[in-house]
Amino acid sequence: MMSAHVALKRNCGFSLIEVLAVLVIILMITGITVVTVGNFGRFKSSTELGEFNSFLRKGFMDSIRSGLYYRVAIDMSAGEYWLESSETPIFIGRAERHFEREQRAEEIIERMESRESSDIFNRDTGRAIGVDNFFQRAQMVSEGGIDADEYFHYENFIPDRRSIREILKPSFGRASETRKFSDNLTVTSFFAYHTPDIITQDHIIDKQNDRMVYIYIFPQGRVEPFYLGLGTVDDMGYETYSHISSDMFLNTRIDPGEFGDDVRIIHDILEDQDAQGR
Repeated sequence: MMSAHVALKRNCGFSLIEVLAVLVIILMITGITVVTVGNFGRFKSSTELGEFNSFLRKGFMDSIRSGLYYRVAIDMSAGEYWLESSETPIFIGRAERHFEREQRAEEIIERMESRESSDIFNRDTGRAIGVDNFFQRAQMVSEGGIDADEYFHYENFIPDRRSIREILKPSFGRASETRKFSDNLTVTSFFAYHTPDIITQDHIIDKQNDRMVYIYIFPQGRVEPFYLGLGTVDDMGYETYSHISSDMFLNTRIDPGEFGDDVRIIHDILEDQDAQGR
């Protein structure tokens, strides 16, 4: 009777080895689940970026065929993107110079609308800039009469006769349907030639006006170099699963992980070129 009671008591519990074995199995299953979820996230983000790449290439070809200036508009908060087009040539500069130029353009337009000036160069009654006039201005730049960086980025095109207001602030119209990344993915980071630094979700939490980022496309067969990362965002921060990058001739790559190191290398190269006057 006593031995049966002891045996029953032993069968009611677990030994330390049995408990440890169960814990190991649980950890193995959890680890497999985490790895599987992570792999799925990377696979899904790469697939979504592949679709984005196809969309971008179509916009690139449409720009060349139509002669219109395009940009891919990306809403980082909603995870949506679409194409916009403009007949007016667009100008982009590098980093802070781009935003300084945009601010300067706003000031000039405000002055023009208040009738303080109708021409950004000599404040006369001129309303447009023509090819001949453009070359005259370029001559003045070379002679030191005008700071080339103050108004225009000259390398992209030679404009025909257009409104100064349009050149300073091109008007873009919707040129495609809206696409959306998968609901469980977020645009975690973005960098382009005209942005001073990498834009992340941290930059747009309290700044809804800054949630839009753009990739500019030129009908001369060029696209603004950029990086775009997809991943997840939670209370602990964000994780980039994959990113797409492109040079100015639309040679694109989709790679795993973040792109911060790549951008730092680009910054160093551009700073060296600026220092050498290139």
